[in-house]
Amino acid sequence: TEYDHLKYPGVVPRTFIGPLILASLATPFKSFVNRQDMLIVIRCILAILSLYAYRQLGHALKQYTQQKQFYSYYCLLLLSQFHLLYYAGRPLANIFACIFINLALTSLIQKNYKKMMFYFTFTTIIFRCDMIILAIPFIFSVLLTADNKKVVSSFSWGKMILYGIISSIVSILLTIYIDSYYWQRWIWPEAEVAYFNIIDNKSSLWGTEPFYWYFLSALPKSLLFTLLLLPLGCLKYIPAFNRPSSSFLFDSKMMKLFIPSMIFIILYSFLPHK
Repeated sequence: TEYDHLKYPGVVPRTFIGPLILASLATPFKSFVNRQDMLIVIRCILAILSLYAYRQLGHALKQYTQQKQFYSYYCLLLLSQFHLLYYAGRPLANIFACIFINLALTSLIQKNYKKMMFYFTFTTIIFRCDMIILAIPFIFSVLLTADNKKVVSSFSWGKMILYGIISSIVSILLTIYIDSYYWQRWIWPEAEVAYFNIIDNKSSLWGTEPFYWYFLSALPKSLLFTLLLLPLGCLKYIPAFNRPSSSFLFDSKMMKLFIPSMIFIILYSFLPHK
């Protein structure tokens, strides 16, 4: 097979690890599927991996909320989001990152912090360097939450740093080893992407948007009517019983997920190129 990535390298180099995963999973189909239809097979495999990650996250959230009907509503919510299903099978760095980020959030909810650190680190170093902006708020939310005493023995600052270092070394060596072969030079693709975006600040050449773009344009257009459900998801209904009346309070469990997510969106909004 002849690749054309050296002739048409794109703006920045990207890793081959994602495509290699898909190629490995699609290999059994080569004997009875023609070359053109293999493109469809590849996208179907990627879509299945995406849906698997969404499924894992949904089941973790169901256990987290302890609501029997949660997963059903979760599936309806996903089906109402056009962009999630539309992009699920598109072989982009964003989609590979989305799969592993969903697995990272699943591990976080299940309090499997070793896996969480691995997924966050692996995704940031190999697929999307900007995912560090998402990882940091969630890691701090684990270390700084009120019930951290219950998990401090299994996840402390020292262990967090240790897991991060080990995951970083493994991920860096993996991407340099594989991608240097395919790009025919020593390369860490996401390091070059970070240099291009942060040091050279050349991403702005591909368009810029104002700070409020996510809040007033992107999120309302993508979430549509489900945006109205967001405030309700952060509240917990407190029945009257011995109280004068029923009331709503902020759900601490949901806020532990909502606040780091909002911090990520706010920090990302400072980047001119969205």
